[in-house]
This record gives sequence, C-alpha cells and structure tokens, in this order.
Amino acid sequence: MLDLRFIRENADKVRAGARKKRIEVDLDRLLELDAEVRRISTRADEIRSELNSKQKEISTLPPEERKGAA
Repeated sequence: MLDLRFIRENADKVRAGARKKRIEVDLDRLLELDAEVRRISTRADEIRSELNSKQKEISTLPPEERKGAA
C-alpha cells in the first residue's frame, strides 16, 4: 500500500507502475478526493481553533455576561 503523500509527489511514477502491473486505478479521482479531504480538514482545524478562542473569551466574562454569551 502506498502512502498518499508519496502518491501526490510521484503521481506519474505511480501511474506508470500501475500500468506495468495492469492495475486499473483512477489516480486523478484519488488525488481530487485527497485534496478535498485536506481542505475540509484544514477548515475543521480553523473552526476548532475559533471555537477554543471563543470558549476562552467566554470563560473570562463575569457570570452575568456569560449567560447571554452562550
């Protein structure tokens, strides 16, 4: 099994190797899906970071202000 990073960096070699072994693979689709997963993962990390930041902000508010912030 090949690592996705290796496939990304060596797509032509992987294509040639698959052809040589007569393995059918839609490498372009695989790379598209990999890029989409990486984009979504990056966005999820950004949202998680924003959530953590907001939670820290809320935790510093006085109790009466926290009620309205939640």
